[in-house]
Amino acid sequence: MDILNIINYLEDNGMSEVEEIKQDSNMSLIKFYYDFDKDELSAAKIYSNEESDYEAESEEWYNEYYIPFLKDIAVDNAEATVEDVVDEFDVAAVVKELGVENGNYGYFKFVLACSDQMDDIELEEVLNDYEE
Repeated sequence: MDILNIINYLEDNGMSEVEEIKQDSNMSLIKFYYDFDKDELSAAKIYSNEESDYEAESEEWYNEYYIPFLKDIAVDNAEATVEDVVDEFDVAAVVKELGVENGNYGYFKFVLACSDQMDDIELEEVLNDYEE
C-alpha cells in the first residue's frame, strides 16, 4: 500500500493537515481535517438562525443546529473522498469523525484506517479502539 499517494490524494481533494499517525504491517491510521469554506459557514449560520428558536450563537444554537449542520457537510465530503480512495488505490478504508477541536468551528477532524490486507470490519474495530 502506497500511503504517500493516499495522503497526496486526500490533500489534492481538499483535506488539510493530512498525517500518518500510526503504521504497522497490516494498516495505517491517517489523521486529517476537513476545512469549511466561507459559503459553508455562512449556510450553517443562515440555517441555524432560520431553524432555531435559540438566541444566535448561544450554546444551544451551536450544539443543536450549527455544529450538526457543519458535521453533515464534513462527513458527507470526507466519506465521498474516502470512497474514492478505496476505488483509486484498491484498499479497504474506514473513516471516523472526531469533531471540532477547542471550539474552533472552521474545520472537522477525522481519522482514517486503511489497509490492503484487512477488511472494513477489522478496520472499524481499530477505529473503535482509537483514542486521541
